[in-house]
Amino acid sequence: MEVIYLFSSQKGDVILNEEMLSMPFIVRPFENHPFMNLKDFFDATRDFVIMGERVFDLYKGHAIPVETKDDIKELKIRYEKYGTLYHIAKVEINTEKGKKSFAVSAAIWPNARQVMAREFPLLLMLNEKKTPSYLPDVYNMGKIKVERDGRWEIMTFMLSTWFEGYDEWHFHTDDRWKDSAIIWDMGQGERRLSEHETYELIKKATYILTYYYEMEGGYRITSWHHGAGDFIVKADGKEVDVRLVAAREFRPFFFMPGDKKNHPFKALSLFLIETTVKMRLDREGGVGKRYMAGVSLLEAVMEGFLKGMADKEKRGEMGGITSKEVASKLKAMGESEAMALLNDFLGTYRMEDPEEALFLEPHKEEHLMALMTIFKAL
Repeated sequence: MEVIYLFSSQKGDVILNEEMLSMPFIVRPFENHPFMNLKDFFDATRDFVIMGERVFDLYKGHAIPVETKDDIKELKIRYEKYGTLYHIAKVEINTEKGKKSFAVSAAIWPNARQVMAREFPLLLMLNEKKTPSYLPDVYNMGKIKVERDGRWEIMTFMLSTWFEGYDEWHFHTDDRWKDSAIIWDMGQGERRLSEHETYELIKKATYILTYYYEMEGGYRITSWHHGAGDFIVKADGKEVDVRLVAAREFRPFFFMPGDKKNHPFKALSLFLIETTVKMRLDREGGVGKRYMAGVSLLEAVMEGFLKGMADKEKRGEMGGITSKEVASKLKAMGESEAMALLNDFLGTYRMEDPEEALFLEPHKEEHLMALMTIFKAL
C-alpha cells in the first residue's frame, strides 16, 4: 500500500516530504501542539482509516473491494483545514477496481472530543429520522494514541461522507463585493457568487435548518456557525446546492411544563429569530474578527423558512397548525413582541458565547426594523 500525505492548496495539492512532515502540528491559529508534528497527525489518521475489521466491512458496503489493508493499492490523505473544533482531512482509498473518498474529522482537545462523542450518534439519529438527508452519513468513530519522546496524546476520529464538489464559503467583507459569498474552491481558487447565488445559498441553508426543526418540542440543530464553515456549497453557474456538515447539538430553547403543546409558536418564533441573526454572522476568513452581513439577506432567510414550513405541512409535521397560520402570526406580530423574542434569543446566546452576544447588541435595532418590514409584507 502506497500512502501519500498532501496539503490542500488553491494552486494544487502539495505532496509532503519528510522535512515538511517534521514541522510542528498547528492545532489552532498561531498555536503549535506541545510535541506532535505533522507526521504524527497524518500517521494517526492513516491508522484510524485502516483500523480493525469493521472498517473493511464498511468499505465493502460502499462497493470498495477491500478485505484487508493489503487490498488498498494507494491511500491518499489530504489535509483540508483546521476548524473551530476539528481538523478535517479528505481520505481517498484506491484499489485495483475503483476508488472512494471519505471525510475524516479529528478532535484533539477534550472539549472537541466531547462534542464529537455527542455529534456522532446525533448524526446517526437525524439521518435515520429524515429522508432525504442534507447531513453527512457517519460510518465510524475511534481513538488513536499518539506517542513521542515519552509524551502522548489521544485523538478521536470520525469517518463520514465527503461531499465532492462542495466547498467552504464566507462573506466578502470589503465595500466592492460586500456580503457576496466567496467560495474557497481548492480546485479553481476563490470564486465570488453573484447576488442571486448568494441569495439562494442563504435561502437553502435556512431551508435545511427548518427541515430538521421539530414542531413538537421545538428541537432544532444548533451551535452551527458560518465562521466554522458548517454550511458548504456547490455552485456551477446554473444551480446552487447546499449541505450542512455539522450537527453538534439538537435541543429546544427551553424546557417548561406545557411548552410542547401550548407554546409551539413561541418556540418556532425563537428558532426563526435565531436563524435570522446567525445567518448574518461570520468571521473574516473563517477565523478573523466577527462580521455581520447586511439585512438584505433576511429576505432569503424568510423565503427559505416559509418554504420549509410549507413542505413540513405537506409531510404532516406541523403539529396542528398550518404554514399559513404561521405567516399570519408573524404578520400580526408587534414590534415589542419581536424585540422581546430577540432579547430572549440573545439572553440564551449570552450563555453560549458571551463575546458574540455582546457584538450583536449594536445590531439589534437595525435587525428588528428589517424583520418587521418583512413580517408586515407577508
